[in-house]
Amino acid sequence: FVQSFTNGNVFSDDRTRLVAFRDQFKDPNNVAVLEYARHKAWRVKGQMQYIAERLGFATSEKELASLLKNASDELLKASRLIKREISDLPGFLVNEKDQVTKSGKKQGATYPEKLKPK
Repeated sequence: FVQSFTNGNVFSDDRTRLVAFRDQFKDPNNVAVLEYARHKAWRVKGQMQYIAERLGFATSEKELASLLKNASDELLKASRLIKREISDLPGFLVNEKDQVTKSGKKQGATYPEKLKPK
């Protein structure tokens, strides 16, 4: 039994971030990556169960292929995250140029004219 506050819909946008557990909360790496892999396995298991138990023979090839590709993409991204090939660190909105950066090095705040401190 695992208590979780994640969305139970395995097709919804997944907001779980490996970086939060591994790099921000400083969970031990072996714990963080295994828990993240288990989370992804649970999601993809639910997607595969949907295909195996709920889809009918009238399901189009396009829909079926899309479901399989989405599950595959989710697993491939998880693999790349675990290997640190990519990061799921959210970007920051920066300065007047509204650039997004993942490092936060250029991070700064600007105020709209009406909200500028006096």
